[in-house]
Amino acid sequence: MIKSCFRFSIIAEKRSPWSFLQGGQPYELDSYNLLNQLVGVVTDSYTASYAYNAAGLRISKIVDDATTNFVWDGSNIAYESGASTDRYVRGIGLIKSDLNGFYLYNAHGDVVQLVASGSSGTVTKEYRYDSFGNEVGIDENDNNPFRYSSYFWDGETETYYCQARMYNPSIGRFTQQDSHWNPGNMIYGDKPQKIGERKDALGLNVYTYSPDIFAIMQSGNLYGYCMGNPIFFIDPSGLTTVVFYYDNPGSGFKEQAMNSPYYDSSSDDVLIISVTTADDFLLEWNALYDSDITDMYLYLHGGEGELYFKGSSIGFSGSNITFSDLHNKNVSGRTYLFSCHGGQGKEGNNVAWEFAAKTGSTVVANRGGVSYTKIFGKYYARTDGKMDGKYNLTAVWGQYSYNKNGKAKYWPGNIF
Repeated sequence: MIKSCFRFSIIAEKRSPWSFLQGGQPYELDSYNLLNQLVGVVTDSYTASYAYNAAGLRISKIVDDATTNFVWDGSNIAYESGASTDRYVRGIGLIKSDLNGFYLYNAHGDVVQLVASGSSGTVTKEYRYDSFGNEVGIDENDNNPFRYSSYFWDGETETYYCQARMYNPSIGRFTQQDSHWNPGNMIYGDKPQKIGERKDALGLNVYTYSPDIFAIMQSGNLYGYCMGNPIFFIDPSGLTTVVFYYDNPGSGFKEQAMNSPYYDSSSDDVLIISVTTADDFLLEWNALYDSDITDMYLYLHGGEGELYFKGSSIGFSGSNITFSDLHNKNVSGRTYLFSCHGGQGKEGNNVAWEFAAKTGSTVVANRGGVSYTKIFGKYYARTDGKMDGKYNLTAVWGQYSYNKNGKAKYWPGNIF
């Protein structure tokens, strides 16, 4: 059995933590299980309790005498029952519910309008938020739970249920600690970067680690939301897909990246970064906070052993910037390199293997040219079958990686 721990929250300022015992004083008593999940709230005006399944997802909540049960489809709520029932239809994000109609979003992923089902297209509700997610002109009778950043709004506690933790927009903080950080990664990050590496007089490798400013900022406040700057940063549900695209009008990379069938570009769990020059890519890449990257997609212009940008390039030698200038990143899934000839060339002059070394992941790349087929508004990657301007049977997709002994590995095959 998981036992509970308790936290007191006194609503008024400058009052004793035990003043609520005197009667008539507002108070809140929160209880958490040993998995750091909120399981109960007792206040001077209501009581609530919450239950979770083995995957850590909330399956029910009871507020006073009202019970709501939740049915999940993967990591998404598909159905809820209780005083009323509602069914949620999803495609790329939440599309509609039986009770609230269709959902419309802004670029941040906030629900901004509800539109009635049927042919009328009537806007039934509009939402506005400040940068930390406080709703402007909130309606306490509104039964739509999905609002800021598509988080689930709990009206009783006035917090957002974000699956891993609860977020309180009134103070811009989570109510539980971020369990990711520990003494092993809070200074140098999850994948420390060596600097000043050299051999000493005994022939031994000597180096130090470069502090990771993002790791220090995040681990310094385990309750912080977007490092106190939600305009510039995002705080996704825990795992992030990172997308880079070459932003050059007429090149098509932006359209391909924003209309990809391989991820949801509107999701708050997808970080999309546009770059124009090699310096842009170097700056954005090295500043990337990487502890929770699942997959990475690179919609870039390239050739054998090189990436091309506006008036500049990144390569192994003779380029404005070399691959050695890029910091290592930690990608737990795969890296998809959509540049022409990204997999062409031997080790030491092969962009795919270089990104495999930089990310610690398997890189999917093409030895030949990359082109796209547009189907229902989505751009599906394919090969044009050419190397050095001629058709070549080896101009195919393949997977590039390094084994634990540092040996380069390659498997041909189209995984799309």
